[in-house]
Amino acid sequence: MLERSGEDDALDATEARLHEATASEVTAAEVVALPIHETTTAAPPGKQHPGQHHRKQHPDHRHKAGMLACRAVIDGKRWYYGVSAGSPVAEELARAQASARSLPNKAGRPDSPRADYRGGVGFTGDASFPPSERNTNDLDSAEDLAGPAGAIASIVEGSFGIDYPRNPQQDLSGIWAVNLHGFFAGGRAYWRESSLLASSLGWNLLNPSLPGFGGTDPLPKSNLSIEAMAHGVASLMDHLKIDRALMIGHSMGGAVAIKFAHDYPERTLGVLYRDGIATSAWKHRRGIVATLSSPLLSRGSEVLDIAAAAVLDLPDLLVGHIARTARSLLPDTSRNMLMLHEAFDVATMLYASDLSNEVIAIGCQPDLPLLPIWGCFDRVSNAHTASEFERLSRRRLLWVPGGHSWMLARPSGQVEILRWHSMGRDFLSGVKARMEA
Repeated sequence: MLERSGEDDALDATEARLHEATASEVTAAEVVALPIHETTTAAPPGKQHPGQHHRKQHPDHRHKAGMLACRAVIDGKRWYYGVSAGSPVAEELARAQASARSLPNKAGRPDSPRADYRGGVGFTGDASFPPSERNTNDLDSAEDLAGPAGAIASIVEGSFGIDYPRNPQQDLSGIWAVNLHGFFAGGRAYWRESSLLASSLGWNLLNPSLPGFGGTDPLPKSNLSIEAMAHGVASLMDHLKIDRALMIGHSMGGAVAIKFAHDYPERTLGVLYRDGIATSAWKHRRGIVATLSSPLLSRGSEVLDIAAAAVLDLPDLLVGHIARTARSLLPDTSRNMLMLHEAFDVATMLYASDLSNEVIAIGCQPDLPLLPIWGCFDRVSNAHTASEFERLSRRRLLWVPGGHSWMLARPSGQVEILRWHSMGRDFLSGVKARMEA
């Protein structure tokens, strides 16, 4: 059996303390939150941050870097998600933590959370609570009486503090972006990328773990669909009081982003569609595995070819900081291993889904920014799928170096595309125009 993570223990400890407090001590708005760590762009006199020698710095500029892991109960379902540390949601959590700190713990002393940094991840919890005294069974149905759930961890990865020059025509500081993950991943796996998007572009990032992944409760089999997942994302946005957002979708998350944009166009500022599976071509395999196994397995040969493509795509994850990539993937993978049956149901649903009509409909909306991006070595959602999406959406495709999950191994890639590539800059201009329309 897999061990619980440190962040789960931290959440249990803080929730247990609040659970024992009386109603007069805790209001519905006083949820648990952990400290938000600030970073400063200014380097010490005479020194520079690594890799920043060529970029202009503003000595008085400060920003908050990293992501906060949170948990919420929405419509009776538990959701795990992350928010960027500088977002309004994180600020609310910080205010809530200030209230929570004043509550006495079991020893009768005000709580003084401590931070313990392991591998770039900061976990904070009530050290006075031994694991045997933690009990959250009674909290699952009432952990979120109002507002977002308690933050249970913060992460600061990579080199932050970079102050990119911003074109006023493309500056979207303060907007919300929802980063939707691929199959058998979770919101946490994309934290490094979201942290960079938040710190570099000034965006507020939301990284939800979709139903059945990353600890989020699965959808009932009778209601399992891309549409239901998109509706769940909308409900989470309502819960966090997010009106409109830019959708960033990878693989399965790309299909959810397309469905969200189709069903909620008034809430969609634009779509970054990355190696997605919204259309059907990815299911029609032409690889050597499918060719050799088709006489024996018929339809099963296509599934086998997809599995082989996923395995062959794994070496791409070894590019860049291998240890950081592994750390970012491990928490969600551990939780997903405990929900293999639900993941199989989602895979079956995805194989039966086809959102080609939705893609065509979105393609007919020239005022809805849509930028499809594809890894040129992607074997899962292959070149035929990319060409199909380009044709149906009537949007020019942008090829980037990498495989199916290029953004996991190279989390700065999306920032670089939006900042320096002409198609990325045009996309930002389109999003800004949609905001102001």
